[in-house]
Parts: sequence; structure tokens; C-alpha cells
Amino acid sequence: RYNQTWTKQEENNMKFRAELRLKCNGFDEAIITQSNTPVGSKLVYDGEKKRTLEVKQDLFNMFIKKHPFSNKIWDTCSVVGNSGILSDSGCGKMIDSADFVVRCNLPPLDNGYEKDVGTKTNLVTANLSMLLKKFGVLMGRRHPFIDSLRQYGSSLLLLPAFAFGGNTAVCQRVVYAIEDFESPLEPAFFNPQYLQNLSQFWRSQGWVRGILFCLPYPMIHCTSKLRLSNGGG
Repeated sequence: RYNQTWTKQEENNMKFRAELRLKCNGFDEAIITQSNTPVGSKLVYDGEKKRTLEVKQDLFNMFIKKHPFSNKIWDTCSVVGNSGILSDSGCGKMIDSADFVVRCNLPPLDNGYEKDVGTKTNLVTANLSMLLKKFGVLMGRRHPFIDSLRQYGSSLLLLPAFAFGGNTAVCQRVVYAIEDFESPLEPAFFNPQYLQNLSQFWRSQGWVRGILFCLPYPMIHCTSKLRLSNGGG
């Protein structure tokens, strides 16, 4: 039974996508914008439910003006993790052939990895552990961090600024560095309320959160093929 050719169940697919959009509304709420989070809004941290933050003008100015992908639809999408499982896979061209490519946690795309993971990037995520491990949460020189971002071109850099209290200042330093060095990347922040809704949705489906927090983008915005690859380098 495990060798049978996979066949897309269109009715089930549409039902799942509709439920995902209804419960989480990733089209409009996945990313904090100046449209959905005005000055004076109160943010509840995703990982610290008792911690809140009122949006002041200086923080508001860091928010992108509007959702960059609202109501956009792509035919094919690739979601690529960074566990290393793609080493020697030769999957780079297949990954890059997708209309929209999501990469998780600042994976390496150069130094020979290109043939296995590709280089095309539309959205890349970064978590605090990676920023700490590789770049000392930007407390020192920022050039190495900015240089590492060149491989992602002008993609959207999605940051967990409101997962925990300690994340906020670090993610703000990321935004300042991108602005100061005039990097073409566009930084944006996950909406913590969206992440809470998303976690509840996955639990209701019997799934755990992990790379799954990236999936609503392609699941909602992709009409045909979604490729998942938990490997980067």
C-alpha cells in the first residue's frame, strides 16, 4: 500500500485549505503590518502568554506597511528546512523550479550546497538560536551577518520578534543592521497571535509544530504542488 502512486484529493485539499484560512487567516494576519497592528495595540508574546507589549511609534515604524503576499497565488511552492538531509541529493534545480521558495533558519546556500538545495529564495526565516550561535545576537560587528544575507537576495526575512521577551531587542537590531547597511532584504515580524492560532490548529489536526509554522504560506498560496524538504546544510 505504501508503493501506490500519490493522487491529490482535490476535495479534501480544498476543505483543509479553507479550514486553515478560517482558523488562522494567514493571508492577512501571519505577518505584523502597520495595517493590522496600529500604534497602541497590545501584543501577547507567543511563548510567554503573560508577557505583553504595547506598540509605540518607534516599534510601529519597523512594521512593514502591508502584507507582502496577501491574496497572491502560486502554482508550485518549495519549503526547505536545514537539517542536512539534502546533502548529495542533487535537488537544487527542482527546488529552484518552484514559483515560491521558503527557506527555514538562515540555511547556507553557497560553498557547494547549491546543487543540493538551490539558491532561489522568496522567504527565509531566522530564529534566535541561530542569531546567537552564528552572530552573537549582533552585539558585536555586524558585517558578517549582513554578508551572510547576500545569498538570499531581496527576499523577505521573517523574524520571531514576539515569541519571547528576549527576542524583541535582538530582532530590532537585525532590522537596524539591514537598514544601516542598506541590505535588499525586507525584514518582517511574525504575528504572535497568528502563531498561537496556528499552534492550536496543528494540535487539532494531531500534528506538532516545527517546520509546520512555515507551511500555511504555501498551503494557502500554492494551487498545485507543494514540495517539503527538511534539509539545507
